[in-house]
Amino acid sequence: MRAIKCNPEEIEYKKILSLLYLNRGRYNPKARYKQALQIVNELLQSDKNNLILLQIVYILYKIYLKDASKADIFQEKIRTNYMYQSGLLQKATKQSEDIFQLPSYKQKMQFHRQKQMERPTLNAEQIDSISYKLIEYLNDHHLFPIMERVMSLLVDKNSTKYEEYSAFVQIFHGDFPQALKFYTKMLKNKLSDKNKIFKLLLLKANVCFLTDKYFEFEETIYEVLAFSKKAEYYLRYKPNEDWGTSTCSARPGKTRSKPSKQRLSSRNRAN
Repeated sequence: MRAIKCNPEEIEYKKILSLLYLNRGRYNPKARYKQALQIVNELLQSDKNNLILLQIVYILYKIYLKDASKADIFQEKIRTNYMYQSGLLQKATKQSEDIFQLPSYKQKMQFHRQKQMERPTLNAEQIDSISYKLIEYLNDHHLFPIMERVMSLLVDKNSTKYEEYSAFVQIFHGDFPQALKFYTKMLKNKLSDKNKIFKLLLLKANVCFLTDKYFEFEETIYEVLAFSKKAEYYLRYKPNEDWGTSTCSARPGKTRSKPSKQRLSSRNRAN
C-alpha cells in the first residue's frame, strides 16, 4: 500500500495489491473481494485486452464470488483476446452493398452468427497455456494459495509443467518429500536446457536443506558447482528469487573439495 502511495500510477503495484486482497479475503471476504475488483476494473479501463487482468477478474467471479454467469462472460473475453493475440482470429469489418447504407439489426445478427460458426475451437493445451500465464505470474510473486486454486482449473493435470508448479505449492504446504521426488525424477531425465538443469539442482538442494538431508544437500551443491562456474554467486546467503527462501552460503571465490571416501563412510555410519 505504501508503494502505491509513493507511485500511484504504477500499474504493477496495483495488480499485485488486487491479488493480495484476494489472498487475504478469508478475513473479510466481501470487502476484500470488492476492493480487488475495483482495482482490476480500474486497470482494465486503460488496458482492456490484458490477459492477466482479465484472468484475475475471471477467477474472482469463478472461484471466490461463485458467480458462474459473470465468470463465463470473462472466460469468453479471455479466449477471444487470446485468439486475436495468437493470430487464430482476424479482425474483419462487414460492409453492406451500399456503402452509404448502415446494416440493419438482422444483418448484424446474421454476420455475428456466421463469425461464431467460423470461429476456431481451442484445444486443451491452448486453454491451459492461457492459465499458465497467470500461474507463472503468481509463482513469481509467491502467491501460492491463489496459484493452487488457479491450477485446479487446468484441463491437463498430468503434464510435467503441472508437476513442476505443484512442487512449489507442495513446498509452501511443507510437503517436502513429494517436491524432492519430483526434482529427483526430473534430473534423471536427459534435459537439454542447461538453465533448467541448473534451476532444478538449486531447487533440489533447497528442499534437501529444509528437510535436514545435509549429505544429499552437499552432494547436490557439488553438482551445481561442477555444472556452472557462476554457481557460487547464486549460492551466497541471500533470498532466492525462484523459491523465496534462503540457501546455504558458499564462500565466494572458493570451491569446496569433494569429500574423501573415509569422510563419506564415516557419515554413512553416522546416518
